[in-house]
Amino acid sequence: MDAGCNGVRLVAASGVYFLVNSVSVAGHHRADLRQQDVPGLAGQFLLDGAALPGRRAIAGLCHLLNRVAGWQSAVLVYPVLYLVHHSYKLYLGRLEEEKKHVGAMAELHLRTIQSLALAIDARDGTTYDHLRRVQVYAREMARELG
Repeated sequence: MDAGCNGVRLVAASGVYFLVNSVSVAGHHRADLRQQDVPGLAGQFLLDGAALPGRRAIAGLCHLLNRVAGWQSAVLVYPVLYLVHHSYKLYLGRLEEEKKHVGAMAELHLRTIQSLALAIDARDGTTYDHLRRVQVYAREMARELG
């Protein structure tokens, strides 16, 4: 019964901490930016809230490990948990950079094709309109195919 009560206290404390922390950080950002809307800030808080149960579970497992194996286990396990978390964040950062790079390359390819179409149009007036129609058809077909 004592372990269950501690688990309930842990869940309640982490929920209260999330709410207090989220409200204070949001208030600070609002005051700092002089009432300007911050794109993505609300989504970030929702994402943090969605990740909270996982964080609670990890905190509960760490607490259980400390009770069962003692503080020595923390010296061995916590650095490994930190390294796994840090490497995951690095991986997500690299994915985001790669996504930006792919978008930039796609934009570069599109601009190249448009430049070639303009060069062809300078020589033949009807070709550019044809290329624009083909571009629209291709984009819509790709959108329909997913």
